[in-house]
Amino acid sequence: MTITFVNGKGGVGKSTFCFLTALGLREAGKSVSIEDLDPQKSISAWVDEERDGISKTEQQEFHLIDTRPAIDDQSVHSAIERADRIIMPSTPSPGDLSAVRASYEVVQKFKRKGAKVFVGLNCVRPGTNFSQDAPGILSGLGLPLLQNALPDRQSIQRSVLLGWKAMDPGTQTAVFKLTIEIVS
Repeated sequence: MTITFVNGKGGVGKSTFCFLTALGLREAGKSVSIEDLDPQKSISAWVDEERDGISKTEQQEFHLIDTRPAIDDQSVHSAIERADRIIMPSTPSPGDLSAVRASYEVVQKFKRKGAKVFVGLNCVRPGTNFSQDAPGILSGLGLPLLQNALPDRQSIQRSVLLGWKAMDPGTQTAVFKLTIEIVS
């Protein structure tokens, strides 16, 4: 299964979402590879093949693609066309939520028949107005939303340096739930 992470806006958590999904799949015993199309090469820097068990070179059972922060780029369109799942990460901030609509329209144009598309919320702080309002805003825009979200936790930031074990059990559980929802 190929899972592409895309959004025309930078700073919404595409690389983080991709990395954590890869870690979650690997921790569940799946073979995972990543493809880093983002010029910043964050995923390539974060993944330690030995520590994480994630391949950067050989395509595996689950192949995850991190794209550049652009929606009008041929490499992004190609990654959308190859995907079985397309995840559009967004923080619950007003600017990010409104920007995801334009990405969704392009995804609809390039996705193959049968591919599933979802917005995934990132950096969610439970109880805040933004986090409470985001699902309704996305629904009002006609955008499909993953029910599980990535919390705003420091252990996620530590995981890019230290892998799966850097996350506290609650964050690991949140990542597992999100990963299962993405591949179901």
